[in-house]
Amino acid sequence: PKGQLQFTGDFEGGNLGTVKSISEFEYEISLRHDTNAPKYRLWFHFKVNNCKAGQRVVISIVNFSKQRSLFRDGMSPLVCSTSKPRWERIPPKNCFYYRSQRNSYAYVLSYLFVFDKENDIYAFAYSYPFTYTYQQHLL
Repeated sequence: PKGQLQFTGDFEGGNLGTVKSISEFEYEISLRHDTNAPKYRLWFHFKVNNCKAGQRVVISIVNFSKQRSLFRDGMSPLVCSTSKPRWERIPPKNCFYYRSQRNSYAYVLSYLFVFDKENDIYAFAYSYPFTYTYQQHLL
């Protein structure tokens, strides 16, 4: 049904492990570890669709491996969509980086987001994505 978000990391540069729906307003995401470095889960890039216009959700990334993070100093995730292809930062006041007792004291990034267009696909990222294909295009 519309409003039950669908997540994917199945594209070049995508990083998404598992997604758990806590409620219709909250989702928990686990990241895949870095290639050849199973202890490290530092970045993310995933897409979301099947939203409703005006739908407000809290997305929590629940397994960061880094204690010190720029998220603690005001950095916030990036978002773009099919109708707004330019990357923008989510307002820092909507982002929280903390250690979660509910998640075995893992580091968690939670952010509030409101989807503005129903048929858009939204992408969220730790930083500006830079793929191998884009690098080849620049060369």
